[in-house]
Amino acid sequence: KYRKHVVQATKAVVSTQSTGRLLKAASEYKDKVAFTMGGLNMTHYYAPDDRYNDTGVVMTVIDEEGWEYTVPKEIEFTFDNLKQVVEDVISGKIKGKPYREEEAPVQKKRVKRVVSSTFKDYVLNPDVHSLIEFYSPYCGHCKALIPLYNELASRAREEKGLVIAKMDATANSLPRPFNSRGFPTIYFVPKGKSVKPIKFEGDRTIEGFIEFMQKHTKEELRFVEPEEKYLKKKGEEAPAAAGTCGGDTAANAAGGEGQCSAGKQEL
Repeated sequence: KYRKHVVQATKAVVSTQSTGRLLKAASEYKDKVAFTMGGLNMTHYYAPDDRYNDTGVVMTVIDEEGWEYTVPKEIEFTFDNLKQVVEDVISGKIKGKPYREEEAPVQKKRVKRVVSSTFKDYVLNPDVHSLIEFYSPYCGHCKALIPLYNELASRAREEKGLVIAKMDATANSLPRPFNSRGFPTIYFVPKGKSVKPIKFEGDRTIEGFIEFMQKHTKEELRFVEPEEKYLKKKGEEAPAAAGTCGGDTAANAAGGEGQCSAGKQEL
């Protein structure tokens, strides 16, 4: 979770006047809300999209769960309006939400299938550790990871304080600060409040995942032998599922450079 709500103003050309309004609000609400202002490139300045109001500013709220809300463009970027937005954020009148998500599935397997609406329950639960894979159903590297990831979940079946999960990042929005620039992207989220997710870096092997999680928690996580259907016979050891896809479905279908050409499959 974010420690505070975030209100950000994005403007093609950052001006002293708009910055002053934001600084004034930041001073008044510094203990409750964080404020940011950023500029866009000149392409946006000459061809702004329909989110801009008449003062050339996009106001966006990021709530404590990481979901975004764009303030309607009809609301001008004045100090009084900015203050009202902040008050509505604090009171809960304004909340962010995913811009795309699947229906919550029935959980039938050890790897939990997460969608945007259940992300908080499975991944951001402060009482458990979680390992979350963001995947694309078009990605060959994600497909190659399936048996290994299933085995990892089987080995963690007796560890009640750990959730092994995955989410289709092409069909669900990701809350801040999670992002997936390629697939698969994997994060470990240690238990506790206001913790930061840790992007997985290492070998995509059973040993690599366990070592990474153990490194980032003070608790001794419990792993056991996998269930029989996950046991590998001699000579059948699967290679590490290395590599990352760009996740562009159009390029994937065309077999574009650096993209995965795997067909869509339920992962």
